[in-house]
Amino acid sequence: MVTVVMLGAPLSQAVFLGIANAAGPALSWAIFALGSGLVSIVALIFSRRVSDPSLTMQSV
Repeated sequence: MVTVVMLGAPLSQAVFLGIANAAGPALSWAIFALGSGLVSIVALIFSRRVSDPSLTMQSV
């Protein structure tokens, strides 16, 4: 799981800078904000669905 988390930053940076170079910084920030919001909402939804105590952060 840690490897997946560590890959998130470079991949996100590549996508963000790619959009900024192609379309401009303002659009890149707007897409980044939208994507961050969607990821946060999905994380909140799935965190409420976890019922197995071995899958919570307390066991890490």
